[in-house]
Amino acid sequence: YGYTYAVNQGLKKAAGRIIMLLNPDVFLTGGFLNKSVSLLNESNNTGIIAPQHISLENIIIPSCREFPDYSALLWEITGLSRVFKKSRVFGKWRMRYFDHTYKRDVDQPIGACLIGKKETVDKIGLMDERFKMFFSDVDWCRRCAELGLKVTFNPDIKVRHIVGHS
Repeated sequence: YGYTYAVNQGLKKAAGRIIMLLNPDVFLTGGFLNKSVSLLNESNNTGIIAPQHISLENIIIPSCREFPDYSALLWEITGLSRVFKKSRVFGKWRMRYFDHTYKRDVDQPIGACLIGKKETVDKIGLMDERFKMFFSDVDWCRRCAELGLKVTFNPDIKVRHIVGHS
């Protein structure tokens, strides 16, 4: 049935005050939960917290993007996003201009590790199962934003990510 279906099974059964989506190739680092919960409790308008992803080689993995639009698709197809990587215009979708070293609100972090309050997750709703695997997290973050809630990337909260493994 796909990744999204499986995530929704967990979301339907989740009963705790805090909900975390965590892929099997992601490992939490020390202090992750305390820092995440503190950040959620500090802000009434933060819906989702996204950590900084670090590879096993201690390299920051770019994990945030802006919401895709037609211009971003055009820049990807024409290759302008690769030629002008750091451009806020041509590189905006993949946010290549952002070095992932400071806290900021973002449109959509990768869904491999997201954390939020149960009440917020209930307002956002289940992930859209028309997206079998990819883009369900993008849609979920968009719905969070439509509720007026922020998605906050925080590099003080870190995870180890072995991308593409389980």
